[in-house]
Amino acid sequence: MYILCYCFFVQDGYDLNIFGVQHKSAEHAFQYAKSLRCGDLEAAKSIQEAKDALSAKRIGDKVRINEQWTESCESVMTEIIENKCVQVERFREKLRSVKKNTLFAESTFNDKWGTGLDKAGTENTKASDWPGQNLLGHIIGKVAQKIRKRKKSDQWSQPKQSSRQQKKHSTTQKNIAEMLRSLRANTDAESASGCDASSETDSEPEESGKG
Repeated sequence: MYILCYCFFVQDGYDLNIFGVQHKSAEHAFQYAKSLRCGDLEAAKSIQEAKDALSAKRIGDKVRINEQWTESCESVMTEIIENKCVQVERFREKLRSVKKNTLFAESTFNDKWGTGLDKAGTENTKASDWPGQNLLGHIIGKVAQKIRKRKKSDQWSQPKQSSRQQKKHSTTQKNIAEMLRSLRANTDAESASGCDASSETDSEPEESGKG
């Protein structure tokens, strides 16, 4: 099993349009959604203004969560990753290029979203022995499976515009919504046929021997 460590804090150099709002990073979007759903509007505003992803997380960590957020946080994270995949070509092609037997890992000490270990610890520890649940890694893996099932020629492309130009065009959000529907079509088809996307296997040999 080949392990690919991923860092959710990476910022891509331009805004992401998620939930109808421009965010500086996927982390900003996640913490913003958490703040709103937990009724902390002041925190939501501060998160939007946070200079980087880590600052946004630190603000969001202080938000008092409620039952609604506990039940919806995984679906919110999935929507954010799907949006990032649609809008950030480099991220999308990275997911496309990895082998099917790749295990994605969020190499942080977060025991829910990450492996509970740093990058070195994650790579040198069997996945079954990771102290964290690695929920984010599993979500990214499922999105990657959807991407690989689409032909590269069918992949979405967006006009190369500056952030200001994108904000001025009312069609941007519509295009994103259409791309997301296309991305999720595979999941709907699999559900109807009784197939489970998370059970996809690969006949290629394991690369690193780490599992």
